[in-house]
Amino acid sequence: MGLVAALAVTATCQVTVQEGVSTDTVDLFSKPARPHKSTALAMCASVLLPGLGHQYLGDNTRALTYYSAEALFVFGAIICNYYGKTVSDNAKVFAWEHAGAAGGAGADERYWQNVGHYDDMKGYNEAAEVATRGEAYDYLSPNLQWRWDDLPGEPTHRNAYDDMLKESLTWQTASSFFLGAMVLNRLVSFIDARFSAKQLETKPLSSVQFVPHYNPIARAAGLTLKAGF
Repeated sequence: MGLVAALAVTATCQVTVQEGVSTDTVDLFSKPARPHKSTALAMCASVLLPGLGHQYLGDNTRALTYYSAEALFVFGAIICNYYGKTVSDNAKVFAWEHAGAAGGAGADERYWQNVGHYDDMKGYNEAAEVATRGEAYDYLSPNLQWRWDDLPGEPTHRNAYDDMLKESLTWQTASSFFLGAMVLNRLVSFIDARFSAKQLETKPLSSVQFVPHYNPIARAAGLTLKAGF
């Protein structure tokens, strides 16, 4: 019995049956049929967590990219917010030690900013009276009064406190930028999940098949290699 081997590469895979010829197909690198993937589900998952939709679609490389970016943004927002609050709390303790600013009821953010802008409560109230033409006074409660212990003309402690407030604001602003980046990351992932889903729908499966055949009339056996891309 003679043995004939043939090699063929084609864009599609098929089995041909002719009279007197026995054929069969063995796909050594076959892939399971691609399961249906919901584009809407992938996009919604990307809004919940950037990269989750891509992982659902099977695009693990892009999923890892979005996961890494999200982790960086979350970590940055938490760290910046933590340091911003820490600096702000330290500044208030500093103001209490050197200006007697106790805070409490009525001590909003504007109050703490004014503590850094004026030497004492009297100076602020006089400025407020001029600005409002005598119609309003602020910070008359005992817990809202302050007076810096700096030497005349040398507002060393007050300036140091003001610098601490500026540093706290810088950290808080950075935290806001990271939060904005998290929103943007979700938007980009949402749009990209749609793009990835479309690519998955149009990308063909590739396979390599060995097709054995035997012709009893010619007493010849053959093996055909067929590749689909």
